[in-house]
Amino acid sequence: MATTYYEILPESCPEIDAKPASNEKFYRLIRAKPAINGDFQSKRMKQPNALFKDISECILSAVSIYKQTEMDIKKLPSLKGKIPAIITLTPTDGLIKQTFTNPHYSWWRAKEFEIENSITYI
Repeated sequence: MATTYYEILPESCPEIDAKPASNEKFYRLIRAKPAINGDFQSKRMKQPNALFKDISECILSAVSIYKQTEMDIKKLPSLKGKIPAIITLTPTDGLIKQTFTNPHYSWWRAKEFEIENSITYI
């Protein structure tokens, strides 16, 4: 069965070397408890008309997640006051790929992803 993604993706996306998660834990900062769909949007969805140099539209259409906690990231002004959350991704939650520098991953979120069943708050 083909995956239906939460966002409209560009052609040839997700990238060919993306893979399903296998009950893996990732981290993301969210705005408030409980998490909502707006906490899991791509840069492209948040900024549809912005120009980004040297980043493919496919990567811009993915949600950024981290393989380990990135507590120092909370020091960035735009992320101050956000809540760290653990996301457990299953094979039906979409595809992932390690991008940029470790521990950053790009996640092409499936519509089937259920926030309330996948999040633990730190």
